[in-house]
Amino acid sequence: MALVVLAVGAGSVGCGGDRSSAPVAAPAPSRAPASFEIDHLWIAAAPGAPERIAFVRAGFQVAAKVNPHEGQGTSSITVELDNGFLELIYVDAAVPVAPNLEMVHAQFKKRVDWRATGYSPFGIGVRKLGAAPATFPFPTFQVTAPWMDGKFMEILTPREMPSAVRLFVPARPSVGPDADPVDPAARVHPNHTHQLAALRVVAPSADTLPPAARYLADRGVMTFDVGGDWLLEVTLDSGAQHLERDLRPTLPVVIRY
Repeated sequence: MALVVLAVGAGSVGCGGDRSSAPVAAPAPSRAPASFEIDHLWIAAAPGAPERIAFVRAGFQVAAKVNPHEGQGTSSITVELDNGFLELIYVDAAVPVAPNLEMVHAQFKKRVDWRATGYSPFGIGVRKLGAAPATFPFPTFQVTAPWMDGKFMEILTPREMPSAVRLFVPARPSVGPDADPVDPAARVHPNHTHQLAALRVVAPSADTLPPAARYLADRGVMTFDVGGDWLLEVTLDSGAQHLERDLRPTLPVVIRY
């Protein structure tokens, strides 16, 4: 599988070795103070998220709480970590869809059926740090839903790229004073993992990576490659245990910790 390297995160543990036969030279990441970090990631799942078994088999505890997204027609379950979480989002017929979000709901169904549609099954949220600029150098837009309690999510992926990986700034970060409370026991995993350290996204084509992908990669937030099928490589705890869990074919995810 030939991959084209878009960028390599500064100071982060790479999610696997470079599989490129002829990598394109990546620009040197900025040495400026960090402006963003990974907040959480989601994966589109079947109703009820039966794919959770892949996380359980890999040694993770799946939190008992189900999170309904009123207005979006979805719910989710999570694997909670100290600095973020992994999320499986699925269509939930018991959760209403707001009229202004019907198109978003329809597009999400295509993400669930990603193997047939080519849509990205991934969404990645990034939280702003102290050095983050007030605005991005590309168009973004805001969305809200009743479950966000009056707050807005800033979407970094253009509306004109519905099949692209969904990049966004969450309405509420997963850590800090505005975060939702989490039972500390939910963060205790049999595989002894604790923190998100790095992400690598493999996309089937360059037109499924929005301009924000280059922007975040240049700042060392995560890595994006092109080639093959959709794949998300997640590194936890900087790979301290030197272990790998391949969740395919249940989920297009490889986890290293």
